[in-house]
Amino acid sequence: MRKIIIGWIIVTGCYFIVLMFLSKFISTVTGTNIVDNKATWVDILSGLMLIVIPYILGGMYSRAVFENSVKGAFYVSLIPVFAEKILIFLIGRRLVGIGADAGSSTIMTPHNIFQFIQNEAAPYYSIYYLAFGLLSIPLCVAIAKIPPNNKKRNKSPTNTDHRFP
Repeated sequence: MRKIIIGWIIVTGCYFIVLMFLSKFISTVTGTNIVDNKATWVDILSGLMLIVIPYILGGMYSRAVFENSVKGAFYVSLIPVFAEKILIFLIGRRLVGIGADAGSSTIMTPHNIFQFIQNEAAPYYSIYYLAFGLLSIPLCVAIAKIPPNNKKRNKSPTNTDHRFP
């Protein structure tokens, strides 16, 4: 269980590092922050990197640590995939519920919550991000399935051409 929890911490930590990097990169390139920029490419790039990079690292961790790397990768990726998406939604729901959206929505609906999250905090958070985010689990498992490269590099020359002194 300890290895799985460490895996969750690695995936979640990588998620936040990628998010911070994206925020800085987007503000440097476009001159605006990640929320103010309404360009579609920013949303797609952000969502794609947050779906892929942490789970590649999680798969590599699982391959290195677990005896059964596939099962380990599944458990390492399962909780962060769902917890991140549910937590963002619940925080958005709570903020809309206390009127953080300036009272613009009198009835709390999933659409209002999604709209608030996309406008105020996470423009990449869309129905596509939720759907494609589930592919992070098979990605993590696929990375864990890659056999480790245990070959030792042979430092001796393999070419026996003795023409040069």
